[in-house]
Amino acid sequence: MEAHVKTVREILHSGDQFLVPFFQRHYSWGKENWQRLRDDVTALTEETDETKHFLGPLVCSPFHPVPGEVTPYQLIDGQQRLMTLTLALAALRDIAKETGLNDLADEIQEDYLIHRRRLGLQRFKVVPRLGDRQYYESVIAGAAREERGASGIIPTYSFFRREWKKLIGASSEAPAKLMVALTARLSLVTITVDSENPYEIFESLNSTGLPLEEADLIRNYLFMQVALDKQGGFHTAHWEPFELRFEASGSYEKIPPTLFYRSYLMRNGTYCRNNAVYVEFKKQNSYLGFSPELQVAELSRFAEFEIWLRRPMTCENPRLSEALAMIEALAITTAHPLILNLQARDQESQTPVGGFGTSAWPP
Repeated sequence: MEAHVKTVREILHSGDQFLVPFFQRHYSWGKENWQRLRDDVTALTEETDETKHFLGPLVCSPFHPVPGEVTPYQLIDGQQRLMTLTLALAALRDIAKETGLNDLADEIQEDYLIHRRRLGLQRFKVVPRLGDRQYYESVIAGAAREERGASGIIPTYSFFRREWKKLIGASSEAPAKLMVALTARLSLVTITVDSENPYEIFESLNSTGLPLEEADLIRNYLFMQVALDKQGGFHTAHWEPFELRFEASGSYEKIPPTLFYRSYLMRNGTYCRNNAVYVEFKKQNSYLGFSPELQVAELSRFAEFEIWLRRPMTCENPRLSEALAMIEALAITTAHPLILNLQARDQESQTPVGGFGTSAWPP
């Protein structure tokens, strides 16, 4: 673990890229947080000395660097701070453009928000998770607009745009002062963790927040095997239809995905501890060599069996539905892994050659 105090300028004015993992929550800072940052920045513009303001930690983990490309880091902690700072900078960029300060606008855009010579998602210094990404990209591209259902990213940008406009007024020096305050006088402690399991660190940092589910870690693990520019397509075509299977439907409550993953991992007779689901899933996926698409296809197949167990009336086979209803009434969930195995074997026995094959794990 390495820790360094760095200014926002040193963090963003680099060849690095910061990726928000899929186990992180969506952007969620609200007005109280925005106002606190605005007040800190405003105070710095009014001070004559070189006082710096400390914003907190930025914990990240290196992620598969490739020579000749930007250096990617997963943001384990600090995504709310870093995204808010870039949105505040984007707002200042747009006001600078409107007031004819094109050099300042270009400096903010090319040094702090994008990698100018890169294409696709490699162009962005910060890459939010899906759900936030399209709104964030529109702000960085200078095409932000208010719309119903938009994430908190657009309101954040709009807030700082209004506030900077009021602060600048008719002062020709104010934009440059704001720029210096935002980049050179705000600092964070950057902590780089070189670990194969950064999620454990996230859990300890997030001990007072929402508990991290094993299913969240599995989602992140699969998505991080997909190229950034293909994650949207993977989500739409593969992941979203799979995850929607577990949602509440009619009189049925939501099925916790982590319970399904554990049954899936134990289907061949190997025991899996409650808090080891992610670790065992990663081992199995690595051994079988499944691509993310193939892995989701297999998970979807077994998810159907699990859903029949928990919602017997959704099974179209009347005799099987009746038997599953009796099992469900007995609440013998410890038998679920065995039943998944038997259902898979029954399906395979009825599938022509070239259809499903058995996932041989463990070897």
